[in-house]
Amino acid sequence: MVRTAKCKPCMTTAGRLCEYDRNGEDVNQPELARRVQIAAETGVADFSQCEGIEKADPSTWNLDFGKVTEIDLSQNHIRHVPSWVFRCRGLILLDLTENLLESIPSSIDALSDLKELHLSWNRLLEMEEGILCLTKLQVLAIDSNRLTRLPDSIGALTQLNHLTIDQNELAQIPASIAKLTQLNDLNLFNNRLTSLPYDVFSMSGVRQLDLTNNCFANLPDAIGEMAGLEELVLDSNEITQLPTAICRLSRLRKLSAISNRLETIPGEIGELACLEELFLDKNPLNSLPMEVTHLRALKHISIFGSPLSDRIPDDVDLIDAVRGE
Repeated sequence: MVRTAKCKPCMTTAGRLCEYDRNGEDVNQPELARRVQIAAETGVADFSQCEGIEKADPSTWNLDFGKVTEIDLSQNHIRHVPSWVFRCRGLILLDLTENLLESIPSSIDALSDLKELHLSWNRLLEMEEGILCLTKLQVLAIDSNRLTRLPDSIGALTQLNHLTIDQNELAQIPASIAKLTQLNDLNLFNNRLTSLPYDVFSMSGVRQLDLTNNCFANLPDAIGEMAGLEELVLDSNEITQLPTAICRLSRLRKLSAISNRLETIPGEIGELACLEELFLDKNPLNSLPMEVTHLRALKHISIFGSPLSDRIPDDVDLIDAVRGE
């Protein structure tokens, strides 16, 4: 099961579960001991929100590290991954979400059975080669960091079915990402992308593509090759026109292009027989093609904040107006 991001805790200093005082002395050893005991009994080490865990002495723990299968160190403000983590050779899940990590030690490659790695909300500048040796990974969450590039060798992680790389500083992604054929969603929002490698458009298994808040001025006709696409989100870019090849996305149910520079959309959009939702808000739309009336599956269309919306009376249902009913 893919873990979802945790909310930031609202805890006073006194309320933290495993706190160190000003002299670095542990003031809540019983709580830490309790968690270690649970880890020894279950193989699941939950040290989330356990400030001071980075300084803890694992030599005092009655714990067989080789039997630990899950470790949660999220929300601890740690700057380094504790070395004892890499002794857990049977580890399947490692959660380091919401810390202050700037790098991951190369010794992470010792965790060869790892299937889930959560690194969201840190300060990572690059994806270390050690991660790329974890060929059993199915889930890699590395969103909300400071990545400026992805290594070409990311294509080696062929078991990935869930990858989050949104909210970074990526200006491009490598063509090798197309080798990740088990991905269903490709979320690239909140980066600095201006284009995608042609190979990406061959990823026919991707159902959702989210390019929100990047720097796209257009999309190539190759977008029409993503035969499995059901949701295409293009919000907050600089797109001036949609490619006519969009009509080949026969499974598309949702198309959102809010806050772009569209003055109209291609008539070929009328061929999208499965389209249920069309969001075109905050564009300089002056007209819609007549072919929009062919969208019989359409349940919602929105053009709020466009010149065209000003010409439609408030008491007129937009779906009815589009269909001429």
